[in-house]
Amino acid sequence: MNTTKISKVDGEFRVRLFIDNVYQSGVDYFTNDKTDAENTATLMRRDGVESDKSTDFAIDEQADFEASSCVDRENFRFG
Repeated sequence: MNTTKISKVDGEFRVRLFIDNVYQSGVDYFTNDKTDAENTATLMRRDGVESDKSTDFAIDEQADFEASSCVDRENFRFG
């Protein structure tokens, strides 16, 4: 089952994809437009595929996710 989380940090929306509750680092989407974030979240839930978590970008996103999850879970909205 695919789910998404949208957070807003420093005026920018970030969409994260989860497949079976596992974060798919490396496929985060960033935008300053709320509607764009919501539409992208819908597409990610529908079409999401597992990411290649071995890339440098994915490793960086995973570290950022772990840090942000510990600090502030209240900014997330589940879709």
